[in-house]
Amino acid sequence: MPPLVGAELIQTPVQLYRYLLRCCRLLPNTAMQQHYKHAIRQGYNSHSDEDDKERIQMMIQRAITDADWILVHQEEVKSRVKESSAAQELSSLYVCDETKSFTVTVSVNTVLRVYYELCSFFQ
Repeated sequence: MPPLVGAELIQTPVQLYRYLLRCCRLLPNTAMQQHYKHAIRQGYNSHSDEDDKERIQMMIQRAITDADWILVHQEEVKSRVKESSAAQELSSLYVCDETKSFTVTVSVNTVLRVYYELCSFFQ
């Protein structure tokens, strides 16, 4: 699955160049965007004298595949960060005492250990 609509319509290096620059806008921060924009410009300039149609099509397909991989990888990293922050939120437990209630912050490993101990206790 291509990162943006229209990847299958790309036939020329100029179309590929514009498509890849649009893909850069989907990256999470400006440092990454600038890095990949620079790499795209260098690649375009270094292969501007290519005249073999078969090789050009091969490079276009490879560039689209690479852009797709980079964007999918960034989505995976973003989802891992969200999962990590959700786990950190879960690590703050609300504990009730008979006289008062208070918040205890514990690690996720401690929560899992206590959970497994309770499961084994009730079996």
